Amino acid sequence: MGALDEINTRFGKFAATTASQGFKRQWKMRSEMKSPAWTTDIRDVPKVRAG
Repeated sequence: MGALDEINTRFGKFAATTASQGFKRQWKMRSEMKSPAWTTDIRDVPKVRAG
């Protein structure tokens, strides 16, 4: 259990679980990881030139 606790502390809650807990999870979007812009603004894309 100590090893599982260390993994979950490092990689996030329920990154590793025991088989007895089951494998079905309710997946949710991680809103805190979402970009502040809903779509990419083409003006924000860097311009690259060859040559």
